[in-house]
This record gives sequence, C-alpha cells and structure tokens, in this order.
Amino acid sequence: MKKYIFNFIAILSMLSFFVGYNPTSIGNFYQPELPDELK
Repeated sequence: MKKYIFNFIAILSMLSFFVGYNPTSIGNFYQPELPDELK
C-alpha cells in the first residue's frame, strides 16, 4: 500500500514541477483570454 502512496506523491511532485516550469501554458489552458499585461 505504501508503494501506491509513494507513486501518488511522486506524480503530484512532477505535476507541481511542470506547473512551476510552464506557468504560461497552464494559465492559457485554464484562462485562454488573458489581459496583455499577464502575457
């Protein structure tokens, strides 16, 4: 059971790293129409 929890935490850390590494694409994915100041 601990292996599944460890894999879940590893996937969450990878996703958080991807969000921090690519904030513009994530922001455009959730908010396609952003003001010009945020681009």
